[in-house]
Amino acid sequence: MISQNIVKIGLLVFLVVAVVPPVVLADYSVKERFSKIENDISEIRRDELNYRIEKELMKENFATNYQTILVVTSFLSILFTVLSVFGVRGIRDIQKEFESTRDTCQKELNGLRNIKNNLEAEIEKITLASNKQASLIKLLELNDKAQEHFAGARYEAALDYFNTITKLQEELRLPQDDRILSKKALCLSRMGRIKDGLDLIRQAYQRNATNDNALNLAEFLLLERVMPEYHDLIGKIQFSSLELKHYFDALTYYQDGDIVKMTEVMRQFLSTIPETGRSMVRQWINWDFHDLGVFLRITTPRPSAHADLLWAFALVLSGKAAPKVLVPLLGK
Repeated sequence: MISQNIVKIGLLVFLVVAVVPPVVLADYSVKERFSKIENDISEIRRDELNYRIEKELMKENFATNYQTILVVTSFLSILFTVLSVFGVRGIRDIQKEFESTRDTCQKELNGLRNIKNNLEAEIEKITLASNKQASLIKLLELNDKAQEHFAGARYEAALDYFNTITKLQEELRLPQDDRILSKKALCLSRMGRIKDGLDLIRQAYQRNATNDNALNLAEFLLLERVMPEYHDLIGKIQFSSLELKHYFDALTYYQDGDIVKMTEVMRQFLSTIPETGRSMVRQWINWDFHDLGVFLRITTPRPSAHADLLWAFALVLSGKAAPKVLVPLLGK
């Protein structure tokens, strides 16, 4: 088609050159005519190029659409084939199956929730047990610190630790330990607060009426001169040795003001020791006389021969002095 147009243009140019008189042709230069011809040819070529591009695009679109149609047709063919083989189930059947599946899933979900709740409960129990175990370990650590301060005669610091132990026991809902109450009582006594210590040692004995708690309570009752309660208690006590009973008898007579009977108790003790053995230092009883020492220091005016005699007797019984030191104090 484009080639025919070029031929027509060539014929037209020839006719113009042949027919137009030379005078008219003289008005146009040869250059202008050739320029016009070149422009026309360029325009024809552009049209030809655009035509080719449009033709290629149409081919591509046709190929793409054709491919899509083939894919859709194949899919529909497969779908209809599957439906024809297995059949189309009714909506009611699908609904029933859905409800059955939903119920099954709900049961499984409830089961998983129960498992989750049980696991959380177990974890909580384990956590509580772990916390309690940690608290018990802390109690042991606090008790070690308290005993260390008590053994070093740092009674105020020891009392602080014992009070912390008591508070932690209350938080854990544990029964108060009578041994802790007894140690707190001894701390208070050795800080000069014998009356406050008596209240605690009484609680310790009420919680656990052991012979040791009874002996500690008896000494506190004597130091505070609570004689009626002391006499009711002393009949329940089993003395581990005769020397321990001598100590309580001597302290009882001292508090009653009966110094004669106090000295008789000490003479009886000396009478069981041979003359050759009175220079030997030995521990006669396992008893801590710190509380007696504090009591004598804060209650007895100086000088006091009776208080000195009682304290010397305590030193002999504890193994810190020889029995012979009692001889000049007792006199003839």
